Amino acid sequence: MTMDIAEIALWIIGVDRRLITLRSFRKEMALYPSEIAKESNRSTQNISRALHELEENGIVISLGEKSSWKKYLLTNEGKKILVEVNKILKDDKKNVYDAAITKTENRKKHAKMKVFYGAAIQGAKNRKERAEVNEFLINTIKNQGFEIYTEHTTGKSYEEAIEKLEQSIGPIPKNRIERRVYVRNKMIDAIEGDIKALVFEVSIPSLGTGIEIAHAYLRPRLGLTTIPVLALYEKNYWPNKLSTMIKGISNENIPHFTLKEYKNLEDAEGIIEEFLKNIC
Repeated sequence: MTMDIAEIALWIIGVDRRLITLRSFRKEMALYPSEIAKESNRSTQNISRALHELEENGIVISLGEKSSWKKYLLTNEGKKILVEVNKILKDDKKNVYDAAITKTENRKKHAKMKVFYGAAIQGAKNRKERAEVNEFLINTIKNQGFEIYTEHTTGKSYEEAIEKLEQSIGPIPKNRIERRVYVRNKMIDAIEGDIKALVFEVSIPSLGTGIEIAHAYLRPRLGLTTIPVLALYEKNYWPNKLSTMIKGISNENIPHFTLKEYKNLEDAEGIIEEFLKNIC
C-alpha cells in the first residue's frame, strides 16, 4: 500500500470491519478469525475478509497453513498503525462516539425489519462458489441490523439449502408437486408481505428469480406498499451478459427499482450499505 501511516490509519477507520479487527489486537496476542468475530458480534466471514485486507497490506501476518485454523498476529508495521489509529480516535473522540451511537441506534431501529434476498441456485455453474457470494451479501445486510427472510441461497448442497429453507418457512411437503407449490407460495407471500426491501443477485439467469423480481417491483399494482428493490450484477460473470428483461427496467417508470453492477464483493458491500442506509 503506497500510503503513509496516517493515511493507512484513516483507510482502516473508514471501514468498520477493518477497525474492529485491528483493535482486537490491542493486547498483542495471536487471534483466530472466529475469536474476533465472537468478541465483536460479527460473522467470521466478515472478519476473515478484514484480516485478508490487513494481511495484503502488511498489517497482520498469518500463522499456520490451514486457512480454517490460521491465527493472525500484528506485524511491527501493524503495531505502529494501531498506535496511529488510537491517536486519531482519541483526538476525534466525540465524532467517533457520535458515529458509534448513531450506528447502534440504527441497529436497534432495524432489529425486526426484514429484507428478502433472492438469487439463482439451480443454474449456478459452481454452487459452492455462489453460495459463498450469497452468504457474504446476506451477512452485509444483516450487519446493517436487518433480518433476512430466508438464507437458503447460502446452502452449498441441495440438502443444505432445503434445511435452511425449512428453518424459515416450516416443514416442506415430501410430495414433489405439493413441495413446489408450497415453496413458491411461501416465497410470493414473503415478497408481497411485511418486508422493508428486496435484494436480488442476478448474475446467473434464473426463471425463479425473475418471477420474484416481477412480484417485487409490481407490488404497487397489487395495491401493496411500494418498497425499494435492488438488483446486483457481477461484472463479466455470465458469458451472455445480463438479460434485457432486467436491464430494460426503466428507473423513470419504476423509480423504486435499482440495478447496480459490482466488480468484487467489497464493491457490492458498499452498494448494499448505501441502498439500505435510508430504509426505516
